[in-house]
Formats: sequence, structure tokens, C-alpha cells
Amino acid sequence: MVKHDAFLELAKDVSTSAGDLLMRKFGKIEKIGYKSEKDLVTEADLEAEKLIISRIKEKHPDHSFLAEESGESTGGSDFTWVIDPLDGTINFAYGIPLFGVSVALLKGKEPVLGVINIPSSKRLFHARKGSGTFVNGKRVHVSRRKKLSEMLLLYDTGTGSSKNEIMSTLDAVIGQILRVRMLGAATIDFENIILGSADLWLAPSTKPWDIAAGCLLVEEAGGKVTDFEGNPWTPWSENLVVSNGLVHEQTLGIIRSKNSLQIKDPKSKR
Repeated sequence: MVKHDAFLELAKDVSTSAGDLLMRKFGKIEKIGYKSEKDLVTEADLEAEKLIISRIKEKHPDHSFLAEESGESTGGSDFTWVIDPLDGTINFAYGIPLFGVSVALLKGKEPVLGVINIPSSKRLFHARKGSGTFVNGKRVHVSRRKKLSEMLLLYDTGTGSSKNEIMSTLDAVIGQILRVRMLGAATIDFENIILGSADLWLAPSTKPWDIAAGCLLVEEAGGKVTDFEGNPWTPWSENLVVSNGLVHEQTLGIIRSKNSLQIKDPKSKR
């Protein structure tokens, strides 16, 4: 436990420093690179990731890393840091202040702590497994709304989902909820679920650095996370239902019904 406390303080420290770096560069980016047609990278992504990894390596040179920009590096320890140095790169590059830093620590394949820093709102979220979720030191809880008709749904297309998959999943749920919002960053989606500002998030295409910290934070705040089939999430889950827990099974039922109808339709592609 003492060791995990030290790890948590380190995660908070590097997330805060990376967030400070991002804010210094926000609105001043002149050059944008492309990892793929719709996947951007900026100097801020690279510098923030370098800062985080170098600070952790100073204290734990044997730890492994899985980071969005530099990929995977293996050490001799059971611990792996999963890092997104700038989640919401497009928002950041286009001057929209909805972005964050995500840092999680796995022991084996299990997340043991997570930190998300939203520098524009000056909110630092942290959780250690089994100990609750806190923002700026204050314990927080997800919403307690129980009806889908009252739900604010967040939606994220990701870059790996087909247009048909995106629209069919959204259409299956949209008629039963209050409103839909697309915020452009997983860290911002997690922020709103954790604080109870939104109740449900569907993410049909996810990567470990997108979700490893945020899913733990949601669960520790009283929410629920599974994949679209209802299986427990892992950092390698490729789609997610993230909720306040009170509408989770109902949402999964709608998604399953949609998938069942698609399978029965002889014109549908398999």
C-alpha cells in the first residue's frame, strides 16, 4: 500500500507537469503532423510524453511503458505505465480547450491506479483501486439518474470504427435518451461521467491509453464499465459502455437487440 501511495503521488506529479506544459503551448502550435489521414500529432504530444516517461524512469528504471506516441517498452518489473500525454489532440490543435492527460499504472494486466488531469478546468482526478475517486482531493460520485429518458449520452467515434457501426450503435440508443454530446476527448468524457454531468458514454473504438486510467476512475466513483457484450473491461477492450451503473444493463440490452436484428437481416454484411 505504501508503494502504491508513492506511485500515485508520482502519477499526479507527472500529470500536473504535463498539463502545465500543454497549457503553455495551447494556442501556439504552428506545425501539425499526421500519423494517419485523421490522426494528428503535435510537438506538445511528443514533449509531454517525453516529460512523463523521463520523470517516471528516473525513479523506476525497470518499469514498462505503453504510450500513445512512443509505443511499448518492456522492463523487468510487473508494473506498466499506460500514458496518453495529450488526449484530444484535434481539440488542442484547433484551439478547443477540451483535452487532458491520462496516466494509469498496471500491475500485470490489472490497473491499480489512474490519474486524469484536465488542465483547462484545473481538475486533477485520481483513484487507487478500492479507495474511491477524488478530484482535487474531494471524493466524487457518478450521477444517480435512473431513467434513460433523463440521460445525457456522450459519444465518441474513434478512428477505427466504420461509419455504419457508429451510426447503428448510436441509432439504437438515441431515441431513448435525452440528448447526445460529442466532446472529442476520452478524458473529457470520463470527467463528465465521474462528476455526474453526463450519465452514459458509448465508445466503439478505444485504445489502452484512452481508457486505462478513466475506466478505473469511473468504477471507483460508483459507475460501471463493460464492453458492448457486457464483459468486464480491460485496457485492451475495443469498445466500451461507460455509465452511472443504473442504466447499464438496459443500455446493453438495446445494443444486443440491435446486433440481433442485424444478424437476422439477410441483407446485412457479416
